[in-house]
Amino acid sequence: MILNKYNIVLEPLQIDKLETVRLWRNKEQVSRFMEFKEEISKEQQITWFQNINPKNEYYFIIQKDAVSIGLIHINKVNREEKNAEVGLFIGESNYAGTGITIGASLNLLDFAFENLNLKEVFAKINNENINAVKYNSFLGFTLSHPLNSDFSLWKLTKEAYEISKPKLVNYI
Repeated sequence: MILNKYNIVLEPLQIDKLETVRLWRNKEQVSRFMEFKEEISKEQQITWFQNINPKNEYYFIIQKDAVSIGLIHINKVNREEKNAEVGLFIGESNYAGTGITIGASLNLLDFAFENLNLKEVFAKINNENINAVKYNSFLGFTLSHPLNSDFSLWKLTKEAYEISKPKLVNYI
């Protein structure tokens, strides 16, 4: 399923984009804020892709004007608890800070709250990633709790998203 809203296309991750995603993920600007910081091999990337469960994990390539710029996901979907984890990264550094992520996030959050009928989503954020903290706060996420000395869990409820959404739509 392709998600196409807010002038951003989220295209499901396919095997032909795996190498692009792996190269993005191995960039220092991306990997330094991840839990798994080691370089990812082609074999590791293929194994990871083969283990994606399409019933509760959705990975999308972020596209703007037919250019692939990053990856966004919703995973660990818990249909009973009506929650999931979300995250994204921009692989093409010339698109960082352009606001494209807002359209991508709105696209994904609409999918989470409208299609998957979730009540809340969580983002695991590296405490040193000040830009991610500011960005997620701008989207309406609030600090839920620290996970360890390096990461904290941030939460966005459907109600908070509905309040933030008009401001976000106007921003883009």
